[in-house]
Amino acid sequence: MRVQKWLISKNSVNFLLKSKYVTILGSRLSSSDASKNVITAIYVDSEGNPSSEDPFDKQSKLSDQVKGSVKSFLKEKRVQIKPGTSKVLSWPSDVMPYKSISLAAVSKDNLNDPLVDLKREQIRLAYSSSIRTLSTMKETEVVVDSVGGQQQGEMGAVSEGCHLAAYNFDMYKAAKYKKPVMNLELLDESCAGRGDWMEGFVLADCQNMARTLTEMPSNLLTPEKFVEEVVNLFEQQKGDSEVELEIKIREEAWLREQQMNALLAVAQGSSQKPYLLELHLTHPKADKGVQPLVLVGKGVTFDSGGISIKPSKLMDVMRGDMGGAACVAATALGALRLNVCGRVVCLMGLVENMPSGDSFKPGDVIFSRSGHSIQVDNTDAEGRLVLADLLDYSEVWQPSAVVDVATLTLAVEVALGAAFTGVFTTTNKLFDLLRKSGSSTGDQVWRLPLSPLFTRQVSNSPLADLNNSPGLRGGGACTAAAFLSHFVKCPSWAHLDIGGVFENKNEVQYLSKGMSGRPTRTLIQFCRNYFSP
Repeated sequence: MRVQKWLISKNSVNFLLKSKYVTILGSRLSSSDASKNVITAIYVDSEGNPSSEDPFDKQSKLSDQVKGSVKSFLKEKRVQIKPGTSKVLSWPSDVMPYKSISLAAVSKDNLNDPLVDLKREQIRLAYSSSIRTLSTMKETEVVVDSVGGQQQGEMGAVSEGCHLAAYNFDMYKAAKYKKPVMNLELLDESCAGRGDWMEGFVLADCQNMARTLTEMPSNLLTPEKFVEEVVNLFEQQKGDSEVELEIKIREEAWLREQQMNALLAVAQGSSQKPYLLELHLTHPKADKGVQPLVLVGKGVTFDSGGISIKPSKLMDVMRGDMGGAACVAATALGALRLNVCGRVVCLMGLVENMPSGDSFKPGDVIFSRSGHSIQVDNTDAEGRLVLADLLDYSEVWQPSAVVDVATLTLAVEVALGAAFTGVFTTTNKLFDLLRKSGSSTGDQVWRLPLSPLFTRQVSNSPLADLNNSPGLRGGGACTAAAFLSHFVKCPSWAHLDIGGVFENKNEVQYLSKGMSGRPTRTLIQFCRNYFSP
């Protein structure tokens, strides 16, 4: 076992520090205002007609002259901008002090929805629309005007929309094919919403970290490289936080001592060594009477399916089968940067699932850390084996709650599409906190059933205590959750199946196509709500 420090070779590259946007703090950019592009909110009705009184936010820092010019133009041209979209306006430099003004359209009416904060979500959409348009125009200097005249915390949504949309993954492309880095700054650094802006930046930046990890090809992000990248990043961040951080890297010998045979079975077909990465976060003011929250992440850095091999079509997407571990690492980073006042333990099991002469096989029986014997009927149902040992190990801390995150099934995508993360939980309290967190971030969750029916199905095995894949039609996500429940001793447990949300196929408009990093922002907010309900 290695603790605290990971020795990085001089030739190691920390990819995660190559940001695709820059948030400027303190001093203003040196370039003149004429080279900058301003994004400002404009309030419209449901048809996209600007408010007849003053369409600008009360907190806007644009000059009266600029506002007057824009209002006259909108009225004269009868411009309509649908809520959640944007329009870029340009004038000659002798008329307007900025290169362009992007109008991010937000509904002037109250928006009510019991599941999600629609106003904040509309703000994310509108500002991300502005960012995407400016990116297409190859603009790099962007100034963001203040909002907050209608509701507190709106600048956080502005920041999330901007920074999530400004992200792109092109680190392996030649310079001539890379998109230019976008510089984002506030029009008024002393505005009342600056704190919210920075909080939104942290939430988006952590999700973008998860996107980067999940997007990286598996030959460059093996289990060992995952550990190296994450530890390197945390070592550079931890000095800026009140939260105490301890890092433990568990290697194969330790895993064998712990009899984590289910996790090791998945790894045995690959030449890449398995790891368990532990992150322990403790705030000095944390309530010592509250046991830690344990987050568990599935980290299969590539899933070929093993002997039960997957079809070749879209198999490359399985580089993202460590999306659960990426989200847990990013959530830990968010808890560190936002000084979450509690104790959090993060466990990430890191393996590859490959076919070879050493692979585990259909029909094998594995003895897990918990003592349960498991009949393997499908080596492509490997994630639940990795999680089984980790969930059993989590009991070492006698946690107040356990939450696992995994790209576990495609069945959850069939049930929920990309709209929701599927949640299976033993307590209403955990789900209520997750639902509240998803409402705030716009990245929502939906509860699915834990039922004795599914528990009986995974217990129906001729060779062992449990079957990792009963092979029954229907309820695939439910049987996977029922399997995991056998390894959980903590009465407060939630399983998040992110199989339908880890990749974005343009369903979420403020995320580019590719790995999504979802539901990182919701998990960070959940940690905050858990310790400060």
